[in-house]
Amino acid sequence: PVLLLNGTGLYISDLDHPALFNISFADVVIETHLSDSSLTFLNATTLFDGLTQIYDPATNTLRISGDATIGDYTKILQSITFSINLSTPEEEPVLTDRRVSVTVFDGSFFSDPVYLVVGISDANDNPPKILISPSPEIFVEGNVSKKLLDDVFIMDNDLGLNISLAQICIDSQLTNSIINVTIISSSNIQRQYSGRCLNLLGPSTPDDFRQTLLTIRYFTVVNI
Repeated sequence: PVLLLNGTGLYISDLDHPALFNISFADVVIETHLSDSSLTFLNATTLFDGLTQIYDPATNTLRISGDATIGDYTKILQSITFSINLSTPEEEPVLTDRRVSVTVFDGSFFSDPVYLVVGISDANDNPPKILISPSPEIFVEGNVSKKLLDDVFIMDNDLGLNISLAQICIDSQLTNSIINVTIISSSNIQRQYSGRCLNLLGPSTPDDFRQTLLTIRYFTVVNI
């Protein structure tokens, strides 16, 4: 959960005498309706005696009820958190900002609503998966090189430049084996050799890594 107002940034005023007129209830509404709206949740982490809060997932509305001072309602509203309750890490939220409105009622009149925007960003919280289809080519002595992969699939539920490393190693102990790769000019991928391994360093997208891995070729060096 994240604080809607970061603990500050909301103030309530009333021209009526504050000792005579309190706030009766406040509504906080997520007004942006998306496919994951039923998973969103609002919660006031500060709530004083005599007050209640009820969140209605059908309307994405948090209502805080009970007579209290302007100061108490200010503290309560500043404590409200926003969350999206996903069932598994594989689930991803809709990466669209959410507009939230806040309205208070003093027993006679509603305030004008005030609005804020909750930004939604993707977290890198899913492991990538890779599937390969080896090339049917057979390396024959005297050939210049052999293509290693006929196709490769890299999947990651997270978005963006979230692949940092791909490592290709020659497990056999032959000293004259070499692997090489062609780096796509539009990607951020860098090539680094470490012993019998070729490291492709990002960050870059799964598709950039896929296109680069498809260029891998196996060589042998013949010592004369």
